Amino acid sequence: MNNERITLYVIDLLAPPGHTSLVSNLVNVLNDKYSVVFISSSEYCSNLKSVNTVELDNEYFNRTNRFLRIKADYIKIKKIKNILKQNKKPFLVLFTSFENITFPILWSSYCSQTLALIHNNLDRKKFSQLFLKKTNNKIGFIVFENFLINPIKQITNNKVFTIPHVINDKIEDLCESYWKNEEYIFAPSRGSNFLEKYYTEFTDYLHKSNLILYMKGKKNQNIARIKFSNYFENYNSLINNAKYILINSGYKYRISGVFYEAMAKNKIVIYVDKTDFFCQEMKKKYPNSVFHYEEIDFKPKLKSEDFEKFKNLHSNNNILEKLDSAFEKIRN
Repeated sequence: MNNERITLYVIDLLAPPGHTSLVSNLVNVLNDKYSVVFISSSEYCSNLKSVNTVELDNEYFNRTNRFLRIKADYIKIKKIKNILKQNKKPFLVLFTSFENITFPILWSSYCSQTLALIHNNLDRKKFSQLFLKKTNNKIGFIVFENFLINPIKQITNNKVFTIPHVINDKIEDLCESYWKNEEYIFAPSRGSNFLEKYYTEFTDYLHKSNLILYMKGKKNQNIARIKFSNYFENYNSLINNAKYILINSGYKYRISGVFYEAMAKNKIVIYVDKTDFFCQEMKKKYPNSVFHYEEIDFKPKLKSEDFEKFKNLHSNNNILEKLDSAFEKIRN
């Protein structure tokens, strides 16, 4: 019996700094099933020690001018095509980030067994979405949540698959320490500035509840019961011991990595803006874990049911099964 694993080229065309942990952990999960070769900037590749990497010059990833960026993308994709052509055996391709204009143009003619992960692509200007619409139908798109499928279907006819977000840290139940947790809320991501709209209401809530909010921002912004910092050296301690994790994303067509990190620790997630689309969708999915800050109704037993559902959905085995199924479906 031939037990040789198929090669999976994981390609990150943009190398966004904020996705380093996500990509690194995803690659580690994929390497359990596939023979992974990771292709991206030299800086990005330096973060992956457990798989084979092919480094592209960092200079191709730091262009701010649109014309120079398109030219750099052309060079990157041409180099990647030449690398893949050297492999005469069957292989698969997964893009973990791409640009709406250049990817559909430059990769559609070479789309062998390709899946591409959607991040903030749907938030881009409608001009760029016109190019996304031209993506070869043989290429499949991946999203992290089902609610993102319809918005993509309104733009393209490509197949779309939902694959659970990989967990950046180990899954551990910290909910039992809820009653012993320190009296503070932690908002690790910048997101939208909800304080501009809800400052009075939310600061009143903090005073009445005797809670402190730690969130990202300039230190000289500190005001009563709200502590800002550009960087939290004690990040793990803050998220582990917080009474609540605040998601202030303001996202409509994107997900929040902090949400999955909080759920992986069985924390209570709260939000401020009732029009926050992502939080509303997650509230439907995990009704005993996600609350508007004025409507918190913590029931430990029901919270445990949410946690079990989350663990099963985001297990490494389930992620691999979903990806394997997606590759199988784009072959047909």
